[in-house]
Amino acid sequence: MRILQLFLLYCLSVLLGNDSIILYASEEANEKIVVYTEDYPPFNFVDPDSGDIAGYATEKVRSVLEKAGLEYEIRMLPWKRAIRSVKSNENALIYTLVRTPARESMYRWLVSIAPADFHVFMRADDLRVPTYEALKAGSYTASCIVKDITCDLLIALGIPSENITAVPNDKTGDFKLTMAGRTDIFLSDSETFKFLREQDNFDTDLVKRTLRVNIQTGFYLAGNLNMPKATWQRIIAANKILTAND
Repeated sequence: MRILQLFLLYCLSVLLGNDSIILYASEEANEKIVVYTEDYPPFNFVDPDSGDIAGYATEKVRSVLEKAGLEYEIRMLPWKRAIRSVKSNENALIYTLVRTPARESMYRWLVSIAPADFHVFMRADDLRVPTYEALKAGSYTASCIVKDITCDLLIALGIPSENITAVPNDKTGDFKLTMAGRTDIFLSDSETFKFLREQDNFDTDLVKRTLRVNIQTGFYLAGNLNMPKATWQRIIAANKILTAND
């Protein structure tokens, strides 16, 4: 029976034109996958009408896991708990996680969801032009959301820690702190910034986008480092098939 199963998988891979979908003979991927995420529109959020977890990233994750034939459950948690949960469960995934050099060895990076486009934002009436050198010299104060990637990116840019104020995760706290004149800058992905400001009815013209963050990033579906090989290879293979068919 096992030989027949492998033969059928091989035939399927030939038809699909991608032999990486074949699971390794000694491995199975039947255990239910828990997928963690947070409320981070427009990528992932709770649809106010249906109550379901929605968003561009959620649709991408669902399509890949369903193509892979995996049983899964998506859970929305505060980001700190989501991070802790994926690290403690070998059959866990997380999205939309920003990939950075500092995080490279912490997760198994599986599916690219979208490119990230982080910039330095500041008040429109602030006429200064920030530079990387000025940020490192401590010429600017900055705000970020507690446990958010923006805090890590500010540190990676070389801004002195005493110049960084981390605020509770209310999604707009860093923006509000800068608008109140208590900090000079904050960081945001361009699409996320636009979505959040429009959602909260803030005038985007009050802020200007300036220096682009020169650190390689991107939004990903990632997994626990100890996830079974059959599972993560199945996810990668499914994504390749979907990508080839786009």
